[in-house]
Amino acid sequence: MSTDTGHNSTSGDGTWAVNKESLTDWGYRAMHGSIVLSKQIVTDFYAEDIKYSYYSGCSTGGRQGLKEIELYPESFDGVLAGAPAWWTNHLQST
Repeated sequence: MSTDTGHNSTSGDGTWAVNKESLTDWGYRAMHGSIVLSKQIVTDFYAEDIKYSYYSGCSTGGRQGLKEIELYPESFDGVLAGAPAWWTNHLQST
């Protein structure tokens, strides 16, 4: 599965972040909604329950994996979070 985390912009365009709902989508909601939907699609396609579910992501993907298991620990059986971009405001150039 994949997600645009609720927005579409370039690296120099932060205008999407002035909307609180967009920040919530970027923070966790778009990721969680994508996980729930993709698991339903896979279950329906194969006509059987998912036995195991794993996540792997790096940088922002690592942050997304950590946030997902923090809020929804039942989402995955295992998470590989490489180099998570967790303290985001300290990672941005000025």
